[in-house]
Amino acid sequence: MKQKPIIITPPKFINIPGEAHDKIITLYPFAIVQGEISIDIYRRECIRFIQQKELFVLFFYILFIWDFLKGMKKYKNPNLAYHRTRFTQEVNTNMFRPDYLESRPKNNWQRYRI
Repeated sequence: MKQKPIIITPPKFINIPGEAHDKIITLYPFAIVQGEISIDIYRRECIRFIQQKELFVLFFYILFIWDFLKGMKKYKNPNLAYHRTRFTQEVNTNMFRPDYLESRPKNNWQRYRI
C-alpha cells in the first residue's frame, strides 16, 4: 500500500463533527480519528491523503474550494456541491474497492467532472 496518514486520536473533550461511524478528518499528514471506523472509511481517508499529497496540500484546498464554488453555482445546493467536487467523486467511487490504493493512477481525480 502507498504511504498512509499518521493516525491521531484527539482528547475526549474535542468533538469531530460527523456520524458516530464517520468521525475522521484528514489534514496531511495526519488522520484525526475519534472512535472506531470501518476499513472503507479508513480507505476513503487514505485516498484523501494521497490527493492532498499530490497537490502539495495547499493546492488541494484551493482546488477543492474552487470545485465547491463551481458546484454551488451549478447546483445551488451545498451538499450536492460538496459531493460533486472531483476529489469527493473519486473517493466515493473507489472507497469500497480493496485494491484501489495499490492500483490508483496518479492524479486520478482529474478524470472526474463537476
